[in-house]
Order: sequence, then C-alpha cells, then structure tokens
Amino acid sequence: KATSLEPSEPQFKLALGIAYSQDGKLQQSVEILRRLIASNPDFVEAYINLGAVYGRQKQFPEAVENYRQALKLDPANPEILLSLGIALIAASQTQEAVAVLKSYIARKPQDFLGYAWLGRAYKDLAQYQEAADPLRHASVLNGSDYDVSYNLGIVLVHLGELAAGAEQLERAEILEPETADAHYQLSNVLRRLGQAKKA
Repeated sequence: KATSLEPSEPQFKLALGIAYSQDGKLQQSVEILRRLIASNPDFVEAYINLGAVYGRQKQFPEAVENYRQALKLDPANPEILLSLGIALIAASQTQEAVAVLKSYIARKPQDFLGYAWLGRAYKDLAQYQEAADPLRHASVLNGSDYDVSYNLGIVLVHLGELAAGAEQLERAEILEPETADAHYQLSNVLRRLGQAKKA
C-alpha cells in the first residue's frame, strides 16, 4: 500500500508505521506515527495505530492517551471505545474501563468481546456477581473463546458455584490444552468437589 503513495502523504506515513509494527519494529513505528501526529494532529488512524503499538510495548498509559485522543476526534467509532476499554484494564484503570465498555456494548450489543472484557474488568475488581452476567452472555455469543470460559469459571468458583465453575474451566482446558492456568485452577476446584482422582 505504501508504495502507491507519495512519501510526503499522511497515508504513506501511516502505512509505513503500520508496516514497521507488523514487522516487529515497534520503536520505529512509534517514531513515524508520532511525527505523523505532530504534523497532522487530527489524523484519527494515526492515534489508533500508535495506541496499538504502545499496547504491544506494554506502555499502557500511553496507549490510553492515544485512544482517548482518537475518541475525541471520532466519538462515533465504537472500535475505539473497545480498544480504550482494553487499554484501561491493562493500565489498571479498571473502574473507568467498566464505563467505557458499557458504552461499547450499548453500540454493539451483538459483539461478544464487549461482554467478555466487561466481565474481565469486574473480575479484576473482585466484583464477581457483576462479572457473571456479561461473561455468561459472552459465552452464549461465542462458546469457543478460552478467555471467556476461563474467566467465567473463576468467577463462578468465587460465587460458590463450584460445579458450574469446573465445567467452564474444563471447557477452557479443552480450548487451549497447552495453557497451564486452566488446568491448575480446575485441579483445585475438583479437589474441593471431592473429585481428586479426576484432578
């Protein structure tokens, strides 16, 4: 895409920044995107992509800042809300993430990701009762997502629903058998259920 544009064009620089990011050259991508924003401060896609690169670098406050700016410029874009909500969770600004993710769900009620991340946010806040419903809804919309099954399993165990929690953790283990977390948590729950042999 970049080769069909003039090097001075913002779209060329954006494509170049994205190409560096896809190639794993994250710092070069950051530098290009920051220069692009300096010369084009209303370029929404530049903020979105810079937020994504900062997220990959685990620089979550910077990711949040760029998604916020993108949302100011394009408040009708629900995808920015989702990205902002996820970045807020990663930046430990979880209470704010709840409000942002609720706004996303209001705009895209059929996307399981909104419910999945809202449930995750409530789980991180140890608000397990509030976490259960969005995670259950996410599971109905997409029953093959590891994170949904795992988080719902953990939440149900905290709510004392051990058998239902074990069922979700078993599903998570089937979805990603190489992941140790689900196996460890499931073993603990099965012991509590008196099924140590199965564990």
